[in-house]
Amino acid sequence: MPEVIVGADCGNSPKKLFLKQFNIAFAEGNAAFIIESVSDDITWNIIGDKLIKGKNDFAQALDNMKKDKIDKLVINSIITMAGKVPCMV
Repeated sequence: MPEVIVGADCGNSPKKLFLKQFNIAFAEGNAAFIIESVSDDITWNIIGDKLIKGKNDFAQALDNMKKDKIDKLVINSIITMAGKVPCMV
């Protein structure tokens, strides 16, 4: 199991708690939790590598990643909502 370090502000809302759990599941290789958490029409764009579409292909990609082990996961903060950015004219 990887060492998991999570910042104090990473679980104070339902969205942040879910994202924290999702990322920890990814680091721990908990494919069942991850697959259960996504919709059937998932699209995962791994920039510069591949585009994965659909839950079956997503599950296969996770299975292919099992050989890649993570030693440590550090989550400093989780952002769930972007603020409005003023328009510069």
